Amino acid sequence: MRRRELYDDELEPLVENTQTQPKYQWDLFNNVPRETISGSTIESKYIDLSVKYLKIFTVIFTMLIVLGCAVVSKASLLFMTSQIKPNITRLYCNENLDTRQQYIVIHPQEERTVWIWIIIFSYMVPELGTFIRSVRIISFKSWNYPTKLDFLILATTEILPVIGSALLVFIVFPEIDVIKAAMLTNGVCLVPGIVAMISRSTSKVRQGLCYGLDIAAIVIQASALVVWPLVENRKILYIIPIALSLISVGWWENFLSEKTPIPWVKKFAKAKKQFKTDVYFTYALITPIKCLIFLLSAVTIIWIREGDVGFLFDKFGDAFSSHSFNVTQVK
Repeated sequence: MRRRELYDDELEPLVENTQTQPKYQWDLFNNVPRETISGSTIESKYIDLSVKYLKIFTVIFTMLIVLGCAVVSKASLLFMTSQIKPNITRLYCNENLDTRQQYIVIHPQEERTVWIWIIIFSYMVPELGTFIRSVRIISFKSWNYPTKLDFLILATTEILPVIGSALLVFIVFPEIDVIKAAMLTNGVCLVPGIVAMISRSTSKVRQGLCYGLDIAAIVIQASALVVWPLVENRKILYIIPIALSLISVGWWENFLSEKTPIPWVKKFAKAKKQFKTDVYFTYALITPIKCLIFLLSAVTIIWIREGDVGFLFDKFGDAFSSHSFNVTQVK
């Protein structure tokens, strides 16, 4: 807001000016913008409108990119897990053979080995990026050592999803079709749903509706954990609730709130603030451990189910080189 200027008496004219002086709105609380004499305001309107449309386009484009990458990554994972079951038999396209006959091909051990290692490497590559970023921040930026409690919380919530991912990838997904596996990937939010419900503030409006929606979300997530074991009645599928619950532990931090009436939840929410400065030191230590645990989990699962894991290491070189497929005529 502009201020009124103070004039000296010697500057006042001796003869009073009889012309009507324009009245300026000096004492208004709101400062009325000046009228622009030039024609640039017309151009600025188009510029502002263009910026709005550009923002809308950017949001939509970014959303499509994120969704597209999510679909590609999920499809790639399901394709890889479809190749690691022992003695996989596929129909062989007999275009270059006798079209009156039907042929099948059984995947050799080398083919299965290469896909198992690709899954392991696919898990390790993003973790390697996290490790490099953590080391860079530790080397060139300020950080703090975590307390024992913070380190224990982060280590536990980071390692449990690793075990759950190994169970889901190496046990569950190879035993079900791709459609069911894709549906299961949408049921990994059980723990976040529970944490969000118990972290809700009692001072918010429409608490009954909010709690009702929270309970509905938890029930829907829980149904994904039990529907396939109950429908198909296969013992191997009872690992689904364990695997999905362990994976969902990884997102507990995003749903905690200090406004919760529950004391121990509020304590964890306050401790979460310390993670911003000491999380990089923790990740620099935990990330290699996570990769090792995922590898050991994969080896242990295969050893328990098949009694032999030597082929993973004995056929490592042959798996990543050219190998043959045996085509068998069935009709």
